[in-house]
Amino acid sequence: MTWLLSVDDLLLKKSCVLTLKELLSTDQTHVNTFVDIDGVPESLINLTNAPDSHSVKKSSFSVIYHILSTQIGHNKLSPRFLELGVVELSLEALVEADKGLSEMALGVLDRISDSKEGREKVQKHALSVPLLVKKILRVSSLATDFCVSMLWKFSKNGDGNALVEALHVGAFQKLLLMLQVNCGEETKVKATEMLKMMNQYKNKLECFDSGHYKYLRKSY
Repeated sequence: MTWLLSVDDLLLKKSCVLTLKELLSTDQTHVNTFVDIDGVPESLINLTNAPDSHSVKKSSFSVIYHILSTQIGHNKLSPRFLELGVVELSLEALVEADKGLSEMALGVLDRISDSKEGREKVQKHALSVPLLVKKILRVSSLATDFCVSMLWKFSKNGDGNALVEALHVGAFQKLLLMLQVNCGEETKVKATEMLKMMNQYKNKLECFDSGHYKYLRKSY
């Protein structure tokens, strides 16, 4: 199936990647075998650029997500996925993606952000923080979980620049609103922790010409 992912027949590639998606989502132990096959990252990355085939693109991101969700898959293949531009491709896919594609692209970004190299690559991209904040509460609960998870990782492991940027594009209001709707307990804990951290950087917002953050002078 891996070999068939590289042939010119789009219908055949679609069938293969759909089958792989079902295999890996059903039983992640299949990843242990899959990651040792040569050419896996290259084939999957090529399929994320498949013209006129939304289902192929979505399934490809799904397979990448399931690979990176396992320790062996992340350790062996995340550096190669980074070299092949998975961060840029995922962010580009998010711009006009539907629910399913948004969830998988965000999932890939969240998993790739588990490593320092991946996290720095995602955070440095100009689109990352604005897109993550924008997608909170606008796609699905799963997408919101991924967005909050990534912003939390940036906040916990960075120098505060990501927090200030997130504040500037409306993250504080989004996180407050998110706490009032149904979402996972882990996501609520991360959101609450970020709100407290954001309060430490409220003074940096004085350089922005905006009155929307005046209430941040109050402790959260």
